[in-house]
Amino acid sequence: MDLSIEIKQKQTLTPQMIETMKILQMNVQDLSEYLEKAALENPVFDMESSENTSPDSQEQEIQKKIEWLDRTSPIKNSYKEKSCWEPSNPFAEERKFQNNENDFRRDLFFQLRLSDFSKPVAHGIKEIILNLAPNGYLDEPIEQIAKRIGISKAEIDQALKVVQSLEPAGIGARSLSECLCLQLKRQKKSGLPLLIAEHYLKEVGEGHYRRIMKETHTSPIEIQEACSIIRSLNPKPCSNYGQEEETQYITPDFFVFCQDDKLKVSLNNNCLPSLHISGYYRKLLQKTDDSQVKSYLSGKFKQAQWLVQSISQRRETLFSCTSCLVQKQQDFFLKGSYLKPLSLQDISQELGIHESTVSRAIKEKYLQCDRGTYPLSYFFSHRLKGTEQEQDTSAAQAKALLKKLIQEEDKKNPLSDQKLSQLLQAQKIILSRRTVAKYREELEILPASGRRKY
Repeated sequence: MDLSIEIKQKQTLTPQMIETMKILQMNVQDLSEYLEKAALENPVFDMESSENTSPDSQEQEIQKKIEWLDRTSPIKNSYKEKSCWEPSNPFAEERKFQNNENDFRRDLFFQLRLSDFSKPVAHGIKEIILNLAPNGYLDEPIEQIAKRIGISKAEIDQALKVVQSLEPAGIGARSLSECLCLQLKRQKKSGLPLLIAEHYLKEVGEGHYRRIMKETHTSPIEIQEACSIIRSLNPKPCSNYGQEEETQYITPDFFVFCQDDKLKVSLNNNCLPSLHISGYYRKLLQKTDDSQVKSYLSGKFKQAQWLVQSISQRRETLFSCTSCLVQKQQDFFLKGSYLKPLSLQDISQELGIHESTVSRAIKEKYLQCDRGTYPLSYFFSHRLKGTEQEQDTSAAQAKALLKKLIQEEDKKNPLSDQKLSQLLQAQKIILSRRTVAKYREELEILPASGRRKY
């Protein structure tokens, strides 16, 4: 058996290198939280918020008084004493929803406060409401619910009927078809809209109106009017609940503005706390004779200096990548024209850095300009080869042109995907019919049969 020694080089990432890459990948909100946590864990940091957001003590005092008055209000207490959530009420156990304004089940139980049902039916109503999905649908079969809580089919059917009579219309539906039908019946609309909602939703979604006309013996105008009524309905009855909690505000990482006919890029540092190394602890490190204190503070100072250096490196990398991006897409910012083809490789080659560094630099970052706020990823689009090699076109530009062609088409004779492909080819953009169909679906545009107006 031969033994041989082989020398290999292997690159190993240190914990600090990994942390540096994580910092580069953070957006301004994540970095702000990270710095606040770092300042709490490292005593040598002095943290000052760059924003003057110190709360007004007088305003806090007023708020405390309002809360105290709210708790001690005799009117509110008398309401609580006489509310619908009395122990005698069959739905009294659902107190946990009483103070949650964003839970639709709270409103459902509130609507039942004065109703009188037999115990089995009341039990069925509660079980159905508690098992509703966030969109208001009932996914569990009612037979299974009845079996689990020990009531009859007639009783669970009655319970479901009660739930489906509550607001919002469509609550407790077991399918999209049933949800739409419940809303139509509540609006006292029957006839063709109800028939389509019950039996022809698939055909409507695929734009197969001729089949509906043939089987229902109706005209194109009647079908179009019925479909218009159906589209005005809410497919998710409880979609409006909890919107305030779900609202997220985007904080841009960069600002792009025009100054003296030139584009300028600035980083948004307004939301970041300002970290400074404490002079007190620096003096303490120099003066102390305690070896443990000296060792502890030396370690903390090294951590602080590394973090300051990492933040500075992040700032330089982000600024370079974004400035390069803005320069290459300047027509978008100055003229509002279509985006040019751009890849991560284009930026990395221009700046002489690795493509993965560019990827981390743009990830989850946003840019604000006079045209709006965009994720940096929005400005990257792959190339589509035209009939002439010099005519390189981005996918974003192709989609924009496709959308424009459809907007300007004759609504009575809409353009087919094949025809759209030919029109794009005439403008030196080569797209197959299947690619046109793919882009059209990504733009949420119906096929020609679904766009036809009668």
